[in-house]
Amino acid sequence: LLHISTTNPAVFKAHVRELCEGLTDGAPTRDGDQNEDHAKGIDLLKACAGFGKRFPGEIPVDRKFRGALEGWARWGAPRGAKFAVRILLAGERKELGAKELLGKLLEEHTKEKGKMHGKEGRHLLARLAALAELWRSASEIVDQEGDAVVDLAIKDVLLQPSSVEVGAKTAEDTEDSWLGDKELPMEVEAKLLALTLLSNRLLSHQEEATRTSTAKPVMQLLNTLVANSGALSKTAVMPGSHRARLRLHASLLLLKLCTVKAYDTMLSPNAFHQLAYLAQDALYEVRHGFVQKLKKYLGQNRLSQRFYAPVFLLAYEPRLEFKDETVTWLRARAMRFVEEKQTVMESVYARLLRLLAHHPDF
Repeated sequence: LLHISTTNPAVFKAHVRELCEGLTDGAPTRDGDQNEDHAKGIDLLKACAGFGKRFPGEIPVDRKFRGALEGWARWGAPRGAKFAVRILLAGERKELGAKELLGKLLEEHTKEKGKMHGKEGRHLLARLAALAELWRSASEIVDQEGDAVVDLAIKDVLLQPSSVEVGAKTAEDTEDSWLGDKELPMEVEAKLLALTLLSNRLLSHQEEATRTSTAKPVMQLLNTLVANSGALSKTAVMPGSHRARLRLHASLLLLKLCTVKAYDTMLSPNAFHQLAYLAQDALYEVRHGFVQKLKKYLGQNRLSQRFYAPVFLLAYEPRLEFKDETVTWLRARAMRFVEEKQTVMESVYARLLRLLAHHPDF
């Protein structure tokens, strides 16, 4: 179903009612548990979202189905909440649907404020994911409550101290540990979603006024997380595994923002250096995730040429398979530029020298 929704969504036209009925019957409730059927429902949501993107007029608009989608957005898993919002905004009455959902999400957050564990914690994750998608797809509606949403993300999530005691060791002593998605604590997942929410606000607005009033604080926040190894301050006490996920996520969001020229120019040389050094992060998962995303955007010509320089820092990469794969990719890119008679790699050499000149080891 997922594959069909991506490659040939028109096939769903005769069966969209059945899909929507499945989503309605399996919609989560405030007091319900997320089980195996819930996970299957997320795949249905994704398939339906793919169909709705191509054929928005075919999405049902009856009250029961809209109520089910709101249930997914308020009490479902974060991934499901994201797709539910997309479906909700694909049909008719997009503006009204977005306004109603935004009001319910903010009202619910006021009631459950400060609760980041158990069912309330899962509800918070769903709210953050839904708000992040709302700000990307219906920014003109969310802007009306912009201050409240930003306060929710920063004061109620990002600035909340870690509930996990590091103990006798400092956060640096546990830097070699990595948490997968399944082991990720709710409070860390909430902070990742809050960062996505803030960056989605910038991606939905690229006007000059927005860049000066809202982009600088968000860019500074992400730069701080990268510079402080995943913490918002140098004195923050947080397990190294939590900080690793936060600094990787912050770096990926910075790369995504820099695909927009206006935000790329806002990334200062010092901030660029701190970001580039993640290619030599102590944790393999961090440097691998960062470099892979870097290569993806560069391959799509979505980043400026200066972002080729960090890739060359893999000269000292201890994982030979990863290093050889990157060397092959760089050679392929170089040959492409030669064929197109471009001097991209030659110009990168000067940027690499500057990067090395400021490198703490060199």
